[in-house]
Parts: sequence; C-alpha cells; structure tokens
Amino acid sequence: MLLSITRRVRNFIRESGIFARIGGDEFVLFIDGVCGNQIMIGVARKVAMDIVTELSRSFLLEDSEINISASIGIDTFAANTESPLLLVRNADIAMYCVKKNGGNWIVVFADIDSAKGPAKLTLVEKMHNALKQEEFEKWVVNYQQLLLSKQRVTFNHAA
Repeated sequence: MLLSITRRVRNFIRESGIFARIGGDEFVLFIDGVCGNQIMIGVARKVAMDIVTELSRSFLLEDSEINISASIGIDTFAANTESPLLLVRNADIAMYCVKKNGGNWIVVFADIDSAKGPAKLTLVEKMHNALKQEEFEKWVVNYQQLLLSKQRVTFNHAA
C-alpha cells in the first residue's frame, strides 16, 4: 500500500521535492523552488488538492479494492518560521484540523486561529509521545456527558 501511495504522489512533485513517511499513516512533502509566500501557498494548495483527488481513487491490491482518504496540512517556510521542525509541527496542526472536520481535504496553517495553535500542538505532541512510549493509559480521560433534560443543558465532564 505504501508503495502504491508513493507512486501516485510522486507524479505531483518535482525531482527536487521530498516525500517521506514520518510514521504510521503520516507523510511529509517538501516542495522547494517557489518564491513569494502567496505563490507558495497557491502552489501547495494545487499540489495538495491533486494528491487528495488522486488518493481518493481506489487502489487494487491483491485483487481487493482499497479506498483511502488524505488529510493534508500545509505550512510555508516564511521569514517568521523559526525552524524546519516548527514548519512540520504547523502542518501537523493543520492536518489535525482537517481530520477533525471529516478528512479528505486540505487546510493551510495560516488560516487557523493562531490562538488555538499552540494549545493544540501541546496536546498532539503529548499524545504522540505517550503512544510512542506505550504510556497512553496515563493520558486517557474518561468522559461522561451529563444531560439535564428539563433545562436542556448539557455538561461535559472529564472524570
């Protein structure tokens, strides 16, 4: 499956681009050689939408039809980006916004409310680290919803 995905995505990137798996079902794509932030975002949107469309087509593996979707987060390396790691983290935050809203789409990090970004990043990082270190049980929150029907008020309660 990974080879099939790579073959399809490779058709949309230049030779100088980098497409790599960073774990599980997550990949990173670096596109270089584009000048101007708005032009970069436009090119990234076009490439990302082409990839989403291509990956939504069925895959045929061992006589079975497999369907997947792509959730793509985009960020650009601009003057205010401190490091490549921050660039990947911002794109990761944008990708999780896509997943939260049903997936199979793209989101540009610059379009996300910046006040929510750092808090979301911290939670995502903690969850990824807990999974990697097999400590997820420490981070599990038991969730109960209390519903008061007379007042039609819903309380969300973490136990």
